[in-house]
Amino acid sequence: MSLKKSIEHIHLTSEKVSLVLSIIDNQVAVTYWGAPLKVIKDKPTELVINDSFQFNNLDAPINCGFWRENSRGWPGTPGLSGHRNGEFFSTRLEIQSISHHQQTAEFVSADNSAEITTKVTFTLDESGILLVDNEIMNIGSTPYSLNSLGTWLPIPDQAKELLSFSGRWLKERQMQRFEIPIGVFSRESRDGRSGHDGTIALLALSQDANFQFGEVWSCALAWSGNTKHQFEKLTTGFQSLGAEELLLPGEVILQSNETYKAPTTIFGYSNNGIDAITHKHHEWLRSRKSHPTKVKPRPLTLNVWEAVYFDHDLAKLTKLADVAEKIGVERFVLDDGWFNLRRDDHAGLGDWWVDQKVWPKGLGELIEVVKSKGMEFGLWFEPEMVNPD
Repeated sequence: MSLKKSIEHIHLTSEKVSLVLSIIDNQVAVTYWGAPLKVIKDKPTELVINDSFQFNNLDAPINCGFWRENSRGWPGTPGLSGHRNGEFFSTRLEIQSISHHQQTAEFVSADNSAEITTKVTFTLDESGILLVDNEIMNIGSTPYSLNSLGTWLPIPDQAKELLSFSGRWLKERQMQRFEIPIGVFSRESRDGRSGHDGTIALLALSQDANFQFGEVWSCALAWSGNTKHQFEKLTTGFQSLGAEELLLPGEVILQSNETYKAPTTIFGYSNNGIDAITHKHHEWLRSRKSHPTKVKPRPLTLNVWEAVYFDHDLAKLTKLADVAEKIGVERFVLDDGWFNLRRDDHAGLGDWWVDQKVWPKGLGELIEVVKSKGMEFGLWFEPEMVNPD
């Protein structure tokens, strides 16, 4: 639908989460995100304006809108940072159109002076997961240098602590939890890929929150390259949680009519602790049409690694298959050690053919044994690694 002055609020809701988007000063602002709100005539009966708890603020509180623009007086981190040959670095985006359909709302905005347009799409899944897609287009005739395009949501002041993840090999996903500081907390990944030290999500929590109790707000970027997850708290008390692709200098320079689409940012809210956030993510992932559980349930799997390591032997593996059949295993997976020269972990990765010394007749004999016992046969390999040999 086209933009009308009568539009004030758009309410996206599921059984578990509500999101209220408000049109203020011709910009979109997230004015509520949390537990489901009661609805009367398609409007929320209790609207929580996010600056209502602020202190040490101006007489007329600034509503930063989704784009958090410095031109509107926003003193914190902007949602969009870029320039056109050193100019037009302070944008003022105005809504051009709005479309709203069931669980989705889309806003197209423009800054005609900077010659850019933006589009942000909010999608609230039935599981309570909120997906935000963000993009920018250069409608000018000269190149536009994009520094960053972030997605931020406001967080109420009952969030008192942050939880992020780090780790290393054999000690992955180590939690680090601490009190929210004034300023910006940032977890960056510059490895160019996902890794042990890359946080899988950034969580804000009420002080009493644990795995089963309390309020939790989560943010994760659906991206396996360089990432940045951030939390910002201003001296006014305003808090926000966001993420973006970490762009290197000069990485994105938009030519005329070119568009940059940011990775989808995935937000979750729970008033039943961290476990409920995990459950929402699982529910959302499993609801996808392409998810394997739509074809058949995930089979009960036995991986033989800890049982035999590199010591592959048909007789030993046949005995293991006998036990697997008795306890109801549905898929029998032959792990590391079946391929050429793989007698230890210093050789063989990348040579994906059967080691004739270990399996002189190939893998067919073992496959027949496994299938004769009513199990699927699975074969392990590690495509992301290679040995120097």
